[in-house]
Amino acid sequence: MQRASALLLASLLAAAAAACGSASTDQLDGLVSGSGPQPSSTSISPAASDTDGGAAPLTTDPDQAVPFDDTAAFAWLTQECAGCHGVDASGDPAVNASFWAMPSTMTRSFLESSTDTADVYQTLMYRYQARSGTQPVAMPPLAGSYDQQHDADLARAIAWFRATLPLAVFDAESLYEGMTIAPSQVQGALGALDFQCASTSTLRRFLANFTLAAYDREPLATELAAWPESALDAPVTAAQRSTILADLTSATGSASFQASGLMKLATAIGGAPGLTPKGAVTAAVATDLESEFYQLLLAKADSWPYARFFQDDTVMVTANTAPLYGPDCTPPAAGIATTPAAWSACTLSAPRHGFFTTLGFLNSKPSSFLQTNNNYGRVAYLYFTLYGGMPQAATSGPTGANTPPAPDCLEATDQRSLVGASFGTAAVPEVGVLCQGCHLRKGMAAGSVLFRPFSQTGMIYDGAQLALGNDTAGDDPTLLSEAQNAVYGAPGDATQAVTPAFLVSLLSASTTAPQSCLTTGNAAAPTANFQKVGDFADYLASNTIALATGFTNHANRAFSNSSEPTAEMILRVYSVMSNPDHTLSQLVSAYFGSDSFACDSGS
Repeated sequence: MQRASALLLASLLAAAAAACGSASTDQLDGLVSGSGPQPSSTSISPAASDTDGGAAPLTTDPDQAVPFDDTAAFAWLTQECAGCHGVDASGDPAVNASFWAMPSTMTRSFLESSTDTADVYQTLMYRYQARSGTQPVAMPPLAGSYDQQHDADLARAIAWFRATLPLAVFDAESLYEGMTIAPSQVQGALGALDFQCASTSTLRRFLANFTLAAYDREPLATELAAWPESALDAPVTAAQRSTILADLTSATGSASFQASGLMKLATAIGGAPGLTPKGAVTAAVATDLESEFYQLLLAKADSWPYARFFQDDTVMVTANTAPLYGPDCTPPAAGIATTPAAWSACTLSAPRHGFFTTLGFLNSKPSSFLQTNNNYGRVAYLYFTLYGGMPQAATSGPTGANTPPAPDCLEATDQRSLVGASFGTAAVPEVGVLCQGCHLRKGMAAGSVLFRPFSQTGMIYDGAQLALGNDTAGDDPTLLSEAQNAVYGAPGDATQAVTPAFLVSLLSASTTAPQSCLTTGNAAAPTANFQKVGDFADYLASNTIALATGFTNHANRAFSNSSEPTAEMILRVYSVMSNPDHTLSQLVSAYFGSDSFACDSGS
């Protein structure tokens, strides 16, 4: 399986990686150029204990090492990596947060719910194997000077990842080792986790948690009366949970979930609540677009696999929204937007392809290539929708030196800047190696090219009108004139004023022969090339492990008001999603059927 999230940690220069020890941010340029301090070789736990309470044997082989416990593992990661991936006392992200952003307090749930964790594990493996020139780069840096105790601690850290974060290990192995993850491995990982709640919910609390999450209501008297009073106040059993969850497939339960729970899930995944009317997006249109993705889930939850909701060219439309998708989109019969009969399916036409070019998504993050944001925000929201988290922005601070060139497959024309601040597709990666963490490895640059055809309101730009100095696509009235305040020019060249003709050339290049790509970390296919937004989304969605992590993140936000699900939850969802014939409804059942959902609050 090609693992798209390999791009999420990215390839640092080996010398730049040295910042991950005790270096401060003002020492970064020295580190990037190969000088400066190296990480400390102090052992985090020279007398760490194994599970029997004795001293852990000093071995540098991860297969033989006794895993750290969580406390020691978090301390080791903080010691080795927080210097460049953590946050400072003010809460500001460190210089390499664009490659991997550590929280101020490390937790297992953070690592379990982040799609970056696979790359963190792989950097440790590359350090253990003493491999150079890899993507991602070996960590702790090969250039460091370490004693046997430090290498023994590295082995214990790797062993801890294998024991506690199996999905991250599966994800890394599927790309870097070319392994196929068998269903039996997933079941084995679930058994090895041996997940147990600190405190299991009572049957009464579990029933309430479920009905509030799925139906937005407290349990009915009839639902409580179905159980003996003594059972209601005892810990819920697996059999009782199965009986309760079976209601999701009943006629009444399914209708209740579709009316409330599914709406919450749609909003968490890709909803667009509170759209601001502008131009052709009238108040009535905005109201309908807020339910656009929900209506697709409503129509296809029992028949489509999860990835198809982002890849398919089907969009649900009303009489208000259909005309905005073009003459080939037939509106449904007149009616009220919230009435199912008032919605019908429409097929997107070029340059639209897939969910991320729908009006609902594009209006949830208004942007334009005419703005200095250059659609980077839309790329970040695409990541959030698929993977459940956004890349860490780093728009100030050190940028690094010795900047490697961008791949030849990426457009080099957009060298725009405004008052000395670079914002063009090709200009930002040239600012410094640290900017490349998001813009090259995470595809900000690639996505900015692909989103160019779409205006702030999601309309399609007319190049002929832009050439005349007219913006007819529903943007802010001053946007086109303000765009001409910028200049462009390659490093070392004299700059030129941005003109309508230059902007039209960028627009035309994005639709006729787009140069959009990113590096993959896969030696057999080092770059992935895209012609449209849908290609980029398809590539990312092909990583089933990251997609399962993203879905579980969204489900947890929708149903449990938390953004950090457990590894057990994610494994349950992944075990269903790995079957290509799964449906969205089955993923929902897997989430509610996880042992984690039965834990008492705070356990």
